[in-house]
Amino acid sequence: MVLSFGTNLTDLKVVSPISSSLFVPGGIASFVGILDEIHQAYIPGRDSSITDVMLDITGITLTAIKIEELQVEQTLKRLKGIEMITQPNISSKPVKPKKRQNVMIAGVVGLLASIMLAFFMEFLEKNKAVFRKPA
Repeated sequence: MVLSFGTNLTDLKVVSPISSSLFVPGGIASFVGILDEIHQAYIPGRDSSITDVMLDITGITLTAIKIEELQVEQTLKRLKGIEMITQPNISSKPVKPKKRQNVMIAGVVGLLASIMLAFFMEFLEKNKAVFRKPA
């Protein structure tokens, strides 16, 4: 798919499915919910329940997700000038890893790394006296 952009791409904000901004309100809601249930346990005629804590956490998390969705929606509305030039197509030849090439590259890199390690070990052996601290 080829897209033509007529706007600045710095306006885009990448939002992960579980954003770090959900942890702050979720943590605050958990803390306040737990404190509320502890408080209710000491008040006559009221009882504390873990269900209330879970409902508090669920409510604030759903609210935070909705706020993020609205932020993404507003960002997408600001993007103007996007136009699809060609329709996306599925390739008839699926992309496969090049096993032979990967094994050859790994072999060459391993060989070079082992040679370099041998030279480094020889260097350390020859200069052992230099690296020792005088007693």
